[in-house]
Amino acid sequence: MSRPIILLTAMLLPTPLPAAAQVAPGAPVASVAVPGSIDTARAIVARMQIDRTMDPLFQQIMPLMISNVENAMLADARTPDPLKSRLGTDAGRKQVGTIIAEEFTAAFRQRYPDIGAAAAEEYRKLFSEPELRAILAFYTSPAGAKLLQAQPQLQQVLSEQGRVLGREAGMAAFPRIQARLAALGAPTAK
Repeated sequence: MSRPIILLTAMLLPTPLPAAAQVAPGAPVASVAVPGSIDTARAIVARMQIDRTMDPLFQQIMPLMISNVENAMLADARTPDPLKSRLGTDAGRKQVGTIIAEEFTAAFRQRYPDIGAAAAEEYRKLFSEPELRAILAFYTSPAGAKLLQAQPQLQQVLSEQGRVLGREAGMAAFPRIQARLAALGAPTAK
């Protein structure tokens, strides 16, 4: 699996932990002398139902991916003129975007087993077998099962809140960015 997909997956996978397995913010994470078993780690990842979490997240980033691919095709001299013409209309862009989304989605879903395997390996390396068993016990408890069930909805709500806050932060920062960039163009004082 490519490194960008692994990094993207690490950012997107939910990692709720039982209170006993949580580390205080800013506290160093001790390395595990004896890694846990891959079977227990795989059981945790299976409980997490990666597809339920990853599908909505990939759908959220899909418009940006589609836009980037379409813009790259328009800028690439090797793109056939009929395709560039199609991208020049709203209907054509929508049609091309649908194809891109379908193919990206299919390609991502084909890699879910690889993503799950990579996630299980990371869990195995980070946690001892007793810790893995405690995490698995939590996920199989009523509270853990409810958390896993709610995870996609939580991520969607938190993602929307993040977009709103990000937009507000961007609007607040933009005048300062403009002022600082304008100052770069001014001659420096001697």
